Amino acid sequence: MRRWQKAALGGFAAAGVLGQVVDPGQGWEAIPGSFALFGALGCLLLMGVAKGLGKIGISREPDFYRRENERERTDGDDGD
Repeated sequence: MRRWQKAALGGFAAAGVLGQVVDPGQGWEAIPGSFALFGALGCLLLMGVAKGLGKIGISREPDFYRRENERERTDGDDGD
C-alpha cells in the first residue's frame, strides 16, 4: 500500500470517529465503533449459519464419490 493510500485510509477512519464524537446521534450510535462491532457480529452470525448448513446437508464424507462409483460398478454387473 502506498503512503498516500495509508494517509487517505487513516483520514477516513479519523473522520468517521470524529463524526460520531461531534454528532453522536441517538442510543448505541453514540458509541464510537458501534457500526464496526455491528458489522463484525453480523459477519460472525453469517459464518455460523453457513457452517451449520454445511454440516447439515451440503458437505459429504471424504469417500462419498468413491463409494458411489463402487456401488455403480457392482449394481451394473448382471453376471453375463
